[in-house]
Amino acid sequence: MLRIVNVIPGSKASELGFEKGDIILSINGQLVNDVTDYIVLRDAREVWEILNSRDKSVYEIEIERDNNFGLEFSEPKWHRCTNNCVFCFVDQNPPELRKTVYFKDEDFRLSYLTGSYITLSNISKRSWERIVSGLFSPLYISIHSLNSNTRQKLLGCHEKIDIRDKLIQLKECGINFHAQIVVVPGYNDGDDLKETLEACAEFYPNLCSISVIPVGLTCHRKHLVDIKPVDQKTAKRIIMYLRKTGEDNIRRFGKRIIFPSDEMFLIAGEKIPGRHFYEDFPQLENGVGLISDFMNSKKPAGEFQALFLTGKSFEPYLKDYLSKVKGALVLSVRNKTFGDSVNVAGLLTGKDIMDFLIKIKPEKTVYIPDICLNDDYEFLDNIKLVDIEKKLNISIKAIDKVTLDRLFS
Repeated sequence: MLRIVNVIPGSKASELGFEKGDIILSINGQLVNDVTDYIVLRDAREVWEILNSRDKSVYEIEIERDNNFGLEFSEPKWHRCTNNCVFCFVDQNPPELRKTVYFKDEDFRLSYLTGSYITLSNISKRSWERIVSGLFSPLYISIHSLNSNTRQKLLGCHEKIDIRDKLIQLKECGINFHAQIVVVPGYNDGDDLKETLEACAEFYPNLCSISVIPVGLTCHRKHLVDIKPVDQKTAKRIIMYLRKTGEDNIRRFGKRIIFPSDEMFLIAGEKIPGRHFYEDFPQLENGVGLISDFMNSKKPAGEFQALFLTGKSFEPYLKDYLSKVKGALVLSVRNKTFGDSVNVAGLLTGKDIMDFLIKIKPEKTVYIPDICLNDDYEFLDNIKLVDIEKKLNISIKAIDKVTLDRLFS
């Protein structure tokens, strides 16, 4: 059952008589447990049949997919992760960051809605029943290893969980899923990785894609398990194997389904592949193909006086992209908050950016990637973009790729 906490005035829901406090029992004959069911069932058909608890009335509604119907609900209580992964990035966060970055989620609903990865290692019977109902597809699953012993060590579980059985059930129920493998040297980087990838092929076509990602390590690992980073030699070996496996995919399935992350190529010092390598970019949000996708568009030219800031790993690519723009200066910001091993733009904090700008004293408008900020224009360390502008008396603009291209059009 799903309780309505607000009905937007003037909306279609308001016109039909929905009221605050009403409870939606079902949509199109299917029980509604929470807002996730509502979203899934709502998007499944253009005509809804909604059963309201107040008077047991049934509303038959025809609505456009993108139209806001006008109902608002409270946010569900998301399930927390109970694993103790040896490589967990949340455990490596510094103090005093945005509260949400310390929440470890392990919720199939968030996996479906936002593409967050789940291990399926501590899922309740009720949640599993909802998954295999077939409503939630695709899901995003952290496999890491199909060897139960290796997986248990990686996840820090008290008992072995055979992920293979769950993946078989997902396939039998027609549920699609994307997967990731975080490579942790000494755990799953050798024969274990090969055996896992070979075995994963049996789950195609429900297994849509697999990303292989080097473990991310910050400078905040005191009292945590000692882990070695993926070095250049290991990254090169993994990429060589993944290229071969990808070619096997193409022969067997007609397309590649296994992809090294951009970070893996950067560590290896190898050239980022062209767009064709990434098929339809199924794991773009997981850092797979981001650079290739960015560099695909035509380089701008002309004159534009501005300073563009980014992370160390992306600096050479942004410089190359803006190489024909006179007056465009590209610089990378050192990540002192997370440590020098963290080079992605999305983890730059307000303090690191502010300290950098104080040091260089820019006279141009400053552009930063919008992935550094949340919807309220706050950095991970709760510093607001507007506060940096006021303190330094400079103009700073957050932009994405589309906005960047428009600057020169």
